[in-house]
Amino acid sequence: MRKVVLVDDDENLLGSFADFLETVAGVKCLTFRGLDELAAHKSDVCNGEVDLAILDINLGADQPSGIDIYRWLQNEKFAGKIAFLTGHAGDHPLVKEATTIGDASVFTKPADIPKLLLLVNQQSHESS
Repeated sequence: MRKVVLVDDDENLLGSFADFLETVAGVKCLTFRGLDELAAHKSDVCNGEVDLAILDINLGADQPSGIDIYRWLQNEKFAGKIAFLTGHAGDHPLVKEATTIGDASVFTKPADIPKLLLLVNQQSHESS
């Protein structure tokens, strides 16, 4: 089964989004609330079997950001595509930085569901 990593500090959003993608897109979602949880499951995430990681840009005060997680994934040789999700305006420093990363997409909350589904489906078909 195709796999997607979701990282968001909002537990309710994380669960709802995972349920939606599993039901509608037919993927298995691995959910994490931050870098510590993600790193604890490195072998499940960085094993070449995950197609896509969708990262919330801002994971709360005093927490590593989605940008930090992006860098960690790159350092760990994550093989999938990476996309960011944010509820912040485009002039927020983290959002500005995310838009400069050439190999990652940025989506705003509330998410454009058709575009996200297209991304999920494209990634999962490319790795099939």
